[in-house]
Amino acid sequence: MNKGVSSVFEDHFFDKRTSTTYQVFRLMKAHAENNFTINRLTQESGLTYSQTYNANQEIMADLQQMYPSKKQPNGNASFTILVGQLTVDEYRFHLLNQSMAFRFFDYVFRTPAPNVHHFCASADISISTLRRRIAPFRRYMASKGVHLDASTWAPDGPETQIRILILTFYLLAYRGVGWPFSEEAFDTARRDFDLLNQPQQGAVYNATAVPNKQDVMVLAIQAMRIAGGHLIRPAEQLPTLFSASDNAAKVFAPSRFPALSEPALECERNYYDFCRMHYVSMRETLNGQDQLILDRLATPDTPIHNFAQGLMDFLLAACDPQSAEAKPEKHTVLLANLHRIAFSYLTLHGTFAMRLDFLNPQVQEAANGRLPTLIRQYFDQLEPAAVGELAGDYDAMYQQLYAVIAPDFPELNNDHQLKVAVIVDEGTFMSRDLFTFLKGLHFVKIVPPDASKLPDVIITTLNTSGVLSRYYTEARLAKVRVINWQLAPAQSDFFNLMDTLYAVRLQVVAKKD
Repeated sequence: MNKGVSSVFEDHFFDKRTSTTYQVFRLMKAHAENNFTINRLTQESGLTYSQTYNANQEIMADLQQMYPSKKQPNGNASFTILVGQLTVDEYRFHLLNQSMAFRFFDYVFRTPAPNVHHFCASADISISTLRRRIAPFRRYMASKGVHLDASTWAPDGPETQIRILILTFYLLAYRGVGWPFSEEAFDTARRDFDLLNQPQQGAVYNATAVPNKQDVMVLAIQAMRIAGGHLIRPAEQLPTLFSASDNAAKVFAPSRFPALSEPALECERNYYDFCRMHYVSMRETLNGQDQLILDRLATPDTPIHNFAQGLMDFLLAACDPQSAEAKPEKHTVLLANLHRIAFSYLTLHGTFAMRLDFLNPQVQEAANGRLPTLIRQYFDQLEPAAVGELAGDYDAMYQQLYAVIAPDFPELNNDHQLKVAVIVDEGTFMSRDLFTFLKGLHFVKIVPPDASKLPDVIITTLNTSGVLSRYYTEARLAKVRVINWQLAPAQSDFFNLMDTLYAVRLQVVAKKD
């Protein structure tokens, strides 16, 4: 079973036993509405029977501890009764909180003046043991320019990189489980966000009806670090992107941060503007903020614009001229994101944490195939005089570039597309929902059933394999992943379908590479 997007994040904190428990829980949760056996879980997980059995026992003990008021019946139904509405993310968070390494980094990121000796005393753990357990995430931090102070083990390095690292840590750790800081911190950050986005003449940002968790967390972490005396320094040279707006002047003001000088307030305002420019947009159409970014960054004959527009032109030239992909107007959001990425790598010299670092590493799909090759070829012909440091940043940038470009150029990325044939009764609500879901997955290419062309995956409501075997032949069908689809699918079925399709895609791409 595919571990999911942030499996590598858990690997920094879970020991082997906890990783096994989490893997088995996901399988049990996927099959919660049906009877399952240890044998079935063993087959699907690839673990031994004893590993699966022991993980099952640990999960049941955890659930009993988490929900002591629920009586545990006998039989397979006990898991379904105990687990109730507990989600995979909630159980994952429960396991993270049992990890000493995770609790340590949570402590040092939240505490204004952390001290490793105080932590070890309260946690009843030796420094040598703690040093061993935190080593994986500590190495990751170091790769992003952030270290632990030699005496206190507090994070040490450029403040911008520290804050982005902390944000990445909490976005991944608190995926699907709420808010990491106090209710007061949330309310304050939300008020600041609303104030910064109030409509006004010449406003830098557009009003946003419902900010996402990242929008609010950026401001909460900024306020937390300022309160601890950890400020953005002028030496970090964050650019002044915009003149101070009335909205920004109300948030980054002496009344809000009385201990900060005017130059310090300007640095903090520049940091916030940087964050708004830094994170790529997942929208499908260009909005006012995206246009603002293009207006600010798309200055002719500058390294940022030369890189971003040059890459876009290079990709368009590789397209079939008659295809929709060859039209520049189809890629306006992508063009804004390419400017964002170039801006971030130039400003931070290619070193900063991001969630993409924690993608499952089973296949380095961004390094092989037609689209990855085009990205590599683009870097090979870059001139430093035109794009500055970006000319030498292929190793740092190629994964993020591939991730944002691939959804816009499926034909250039055709060899990484998962070919899916759907054999269901058409014209039903079930088929409508299924096709809508599949069309929303950029790595899926829906192909018509064709006996002469074998797809990678077949999704079908047929309750017998006989029809499929006669159509494709049994020997050829054995090479295809067949997914039996329910006539009345639940929300969990769509989650499991996406998980399965992603895992199969990794296997298919690995074979091609």
